Amino acid sequence: MQIESAIFAGDDNPGLWPDAFPAGYENRLTPKTSVLIFGDARNNWFNDQLPALEAIESHAKNVYWFNPEPESRWSSGDSRMHVYLRLQRLLFLPQPQSP
Repeated sequence: MQIESAIFAGDDNPGLWPDAFPAGYENRLTPKTSVLIFGDARNNWFNDQLPALEAIESHAKNVYWFNPEPESRWSSGDSRMHVYLRLQRLLFLPQPQSP
């Protein structure tokens, strides 16, 4: 089994995503690729860049979003999770609630 990994370290601000991925990144995403996103989906009032996430989703097998915030805060303030939740093939994993 061959495992390839690529790390695109950038701002966790989705509004800056188009600048975080190198040109041609779509060619590295295949129907066998799983993409992991770690972040709170807060865009600091920039554009939510939904087309960039849709492109990632359309090229990869799975996209998992690990959000450190509790679900109750996902659509508060500048959080764009309510926008991203509309995507069909994205699995959202919330932070467990503290007792």
